[in-house]
Amino acid sequence: MAQHPEDDKAAEYWQCPLCGFDVKRGYIICAGCQAEVVYGLTRAEWQSIATVGAAAGGITGALLMLYLPMWLAETFGLNAIMGWGLGFYAVLPIGLMAAAAAYGFARIGDRHRRLRPPRFFARRS
Repeated sequence: MAQHPEDDKAAEYWQCPLCGFDVKRGYIICAGCQAEVVYGLTRAEWQSIATVGAAAGGITGALLMLYLPMWLAETFGLNAIMGWGLGFYAVLPIGLMAAAAAYGFARIGDRHRRLRPPRFFARRS
């Protein structure tokens, strides 16, 4: 079955919904109306998702640092201090978990957004 030349063109170009101009894949500005072409998440969307990820990672890390020493003491009969087993030093692993979760959430969101067609945003004058 032969392909039409229009099918090849559709695979290489996006049509700007604002002006109808054909924008080549990978370009970040529409040559017709100067609209910004965004393939993934916008900066505001990235920050919003990263904030949710940081909160989830921080809460998970805090709960882990609180309950892990108690679980180890009960399970393996270790003499562990109840509660915050690492004390002030638990701040570092909790912070690392929060940062990793923030980055992971945002990267996953960006990857899912890039599977869809890009968005076109008109430039403000």
